[in-house]
Amino acid sequence: MIAAGIPHNKDLNAQIYFLERIAEQSEVIRNILRLAPGLRMPNWYLGAGCIAQTVWNVQHGFDLTHGIKDYDLVYYDPSDISYKGEEFYIRACLRSLLMVCQAGHILTTF
Repeated sequence: MIAAGIPHNKDLNAQIYFLERIAEQSEVIRNILRLAPGLRMPNWYLGAGCIAQTVWNVQHGFDLTHGIKDYDLVYYDPSDISYKGEEFYIRACLRSLLMVCQAGHILTTF
């Protein structure tokens, strides 16, 4: 387990390595990153808020999900910016990611 002492002043490759190790520790982040590609959302990413909070939690010895209220899965489809298109992905997320649980929190915001 990666703990305090993340090399914030080290070279970029070292920082990336430690960030990846921290993200892998979070069951929620790990599950989202495992399931999200199957949604086939164009240009998607996991919002940085949950990642930054997870790093903070590791640095300070808190539970990995401490202070995280939601996990923002973001996408952009320039060919369809309609509500109907967005609703399609919302429903797909609910079907695929609703079962991702951590510490009694069910992810329902995307």
